[in-house]
Amino acid sequence: MSKHSDTHPTQADNGAVLDFSDHKSIATQAAEWLAKLDAESPSAEQLSDFKQWVNASESHRKAFEALIEFWDDLNILTQAILPRELAASIQPAQTVFRRTAAAFAVSLLAIAAVLFAITLSGPQPTLYTTGIGEQKTIELADHSTVQLNTNSRLQVDFSGQRRHLHLLQGEAHFSVAHNPDRPFEVFAGNGLVRAIGTAFSVHIRKIDIEVIVTEGTVEIARPEPDNAAQTAAPQIVTNVTIVTDTPVTETPATNDSAAQNLSTGVKVSAGNKVMFNKDLLDEVKLVVASQIEEQLSWRQGMLLFKGEPLQNVVDEVSRYTQLKIIIPERSTRELTVGGLFKVGDTASLFEALRDGFGIHAQEVSSDVVYLISDENR
Repeated sequence: MSKHSDTHPTQADNGAVLDFSDHKSIATQAAEWLAKLDAESPSAEQLSDFKQWVNASESHRKAFEALIEFWDDLNILTQAILPRELAASIQPAQTVFRRTAAAFAVSLLAIAAVLFAITLSGPQPTLYTTGIGEQKTIELADHSTVQLNTNSRLQVDFSGQRRHLHLLQGEAHFSVAHNPDRPFEVFAGNGLVRAIGTAFSVHIRKIDIEVIVTEGTVEIARPEPDNAAQTAAPQIVTNVTIVTDTPVTETPATNDSAAQNLSTGVKVSAGNKVMFNKDLLDEVKLVVASQIEEQLSWRQGMLLFKGEPLQNVVDEVSRYTQLKIIIPERSTRELTVGGLFKVGDTASLFEALRDGFGIHAQEVSSDVVYLISDENR
């Protein structure tokens, strides 16, 4: 009988190859999951992690199924070698081995039942969250990536024919893996942003939603009433206001081209942004994102400001800290400032305001600070 080396693939009777040459191969991961699920009663968190792993790709599912069948075949061989009529002559160690094999076969059936249920139900929606000041990068099952900004909540559901994501709160940037047969759809407020292979950010603000396209083109749509999570194609928004206070130059989304797109929907190309009311998707404002660098600097863990009113700067900085920053004076709130600050580093902001503008941070309590200018101290 030939022997298999640990560094060569192992082939089960069904023809599936289990490659053990890589310490972190898919087959190795499948074996680790099998051992983990068999060794103890898996927790809800472990089952959720297993569901994500086994549904991440077809190769994961096949590797796990092949491993189950491989071990099941071994159990059948054990039973064939040890027929009942020879039970009296079996040594104790052999009996223990046979009982262990039988018990393991039962556990395999249970694991197979879990896998079968998962196969029928598909991957379950997953909720990703960040706390205040926290940022997180997530790789999804389709190899798209999401950068989740501070104090955000994102629900991901890849169970159907479409890739559904619901941004429930905060801000996220999406780099979408190309798959024209499975649209990538982000729901935010009463709006929907649809992409096939592109990159864009979505930010849920107090009263509106802002979408900035950094690569490719996205489409803004209105989901069907009470059907946001279904696969039916959403209605396209056709009432658009073109905002021209920022000149549109040398970009695909000129005023004329944007107007022409109204017949097929609101399509936004790279270098542009749209804003719409998060409760009423009756008007979409299309503008060129002249400050994309500043608005997306959070992706590098920095906050960049160029000639912004101090109140706007404070509003943005406050998203990353529990500290409440108040500017009592109107003239100070309207003062234009600039700078580059690390996310959550309020001390550097206060220092820059003190040294450059004569504005001092006055601590009122452990979580409240007033910004007061020298003239009013």
